[in-house]
Amino acid sequence: MPDLMLDHSMYHFRLIAALLVMTQSATADPTAQMRPLGNCAGCVISSEDFSEYRLMGLDLTDADISDVSFSQAFMSIAVLNGARLEGVSFEGADLRGATFVNAQLSNVSFIGADLTGAIFEGAVLTNSDLTLARLCKTQMPNDDMANADCG
Repeated sequence: MPDLMLDHSMYHFRLIAALLVMTQSATADPTAQMRPLGNCAGCVISSEDFSEYRLMGLDLTDADISDVSFSQAFMSIAVLNGARLEGVSFEGADLRGATFVNAQLSNVSFIGADLTGAIFEGAVLTNSDLTLARLCKTQMPNDDMANADCG
């Protein structure tokens, strides 16, 4: 560890900070689990910016998420089953294969997001925007398959 401290570059500082964050438990800081394949089931997350983060396979089952940006984030196969989302942005995010089973989504933006293979079974979308979202093999809340953008 002392060798790393001799190099005062921002890279090493961020590396050490990332390693420290990853060792904390989710109960101490729920955002510590905001990483690929992280487990943040039941987390309460508010007023955070995870834009452009790589969060593939992140488990947000039953999480309460409000005023959070996941714009341009890579979140393929993320699990948001039973989650409650309010004022969340997934604009331009990669959500291929993500699941939103029985999720409650209010004022959520999916503008330009890739929802190929995403599952919204039993989800309730209120004032949510899917404008320009890529819908291919996307299971919508009414169990219809959206295939408008396959090809």
